Amino acid sequence: MIIIADDLTGANDTAVQYKKFGFSAILKVLHDDNKENNFYKDYDIISINADTRPLSTQQAYERVYRITKKVCDSGNGYIYKKIDSVLRGNPDSELDAVMDAMDCHLALVAPSFPENGRHVVNGVLAVGKTKINVVDVFRKGMKRKVQGVYLQTIRNGAKSLKEYIALKQREGIEVFVLDADTDGDLKIVKDTSKLIHEKKVLCGSAGLAKQLSMDLAEEKKRRYKNLKEKEKGITLVVVGSRTPETALQVKRASEIWQVPIIKADTKKIIKGEEQTVIKQCIKQIENEIEKGQNLVMVAVDSLFDDYSLVLKNSNEEYAQALCIVETLANLTKIVCDKTCVHAIVSTGGDTSLQICRILDTYGIELLDEIMPGIPVGKMVSEQVDDTLIVTKSGGFGEGDALIEIIEYLQNINYKESKLGVV
Repeated sequence: MIIIADDLTGANDTAVQYKKFGFSAILKVLHDDNKENNFYKDYDIISINADTRPLSTQQAYERVYRITKKVCDSGNGYIYKKIDSVLRGNPDSELDAVMDAMDCHLALVAPSFPENGRHVVNGVLAVGKTKINVVDVFRKGMKRKVQGVYLQTIRNGAKSLKEYIALKQREGIEVFVLDADTDGDLKIVKDTSKLIHEKKVLCGSAGLAKQLSMDLAEEKKRRYKNLKEKEKGITLVVVGSRTPETALQVKRASEIWQVPIIKADTKKIIKGEEQTVIKQCIKQIENEIEKGQNLVMVAVDSLFDDYSLVLKNSNEEYAQALCIVETLANLTKIVCDKTCVHAIVSTGGDTSLQICRILDTYGIELLDEIMPGIPVGKMVSEQVDDTLIVTKSGGFGEGDALIEIIEYLQNINYKESKLGVV
């Protein structure tokens, strides 16, 4: 199976759903890397980071079309279109691109991820105080006819839903945006897709992917390979995401583990003084390591500022954000060069991508899911090969999420993992 996602964390949190059920999975960090196709051929699941989140609608369409066409031409099989669970980026144009490249006239879209508080009811996704009309997003942004399908129709069961879709197809509908309030609703969507034998695209978040992976696992069972034992080193937490959830998680972890939050001055970075910021942070990190700390936490200094959800930023804001995450990535590389790093915890897709880029990481071999939507894997890189990495979307997890992640990583430092037996 091939997963096409618009950012790194999305590609990762979707692929790990399959890893949990015994499938080998790898994240293709750069969609245009120079690795030959046979490098990836031994994996059941290949998750591609298209890195289209900051692109314009047309640019995103063109890139996803090229990727999909290449996948189709190589005969790599089934494609799952991953979209952001709060519809950031260009979910509409990217789905158009996949359908065009596949010459496909049916798509089932289910963005819900109930385990992480993403529920679509009556076509509306509620995230905190923000409400997003999912049906309108796809209807306004796609060149195809779009129909919302609500809970009362879905809960009539897979057979009834299949008949409803067939009826609407005869009216020219090609894209169906489906409600889901529970995992049970997503299971009905998955079961319905199995009853539809024509060419189709399944499109959603990690929630729908989980249902698909559970189904595929019945066909193929594999035992999990234990994590490779690794020399003890530090756990480096790099926080580039600025959300209320992340702020709370970082604050609690700092208090529990009694380590300071080393703050990167974002105003200086934007002014072009990133080298000064890096030197200041490195000095503090070295002081902590000299004290015997095996946990280091670095975060943007604006982490605790007021935050509100924004679906798309201006070009200037994207440029500033990129400058900040590139600085965090450079800082991470220096730390990896200077000391043994056992694991990296990265929050935010852009932060994770830039860290992978600067460490020449062309793949992440997925190992497990620590908690819903938060995977752990081994970096495939000549610089930091086998270093563990946890990628976390900023809004994912409860208040103690970071504490649990750190505990997980420290508990597998010197012993074999007990996880992964299917």
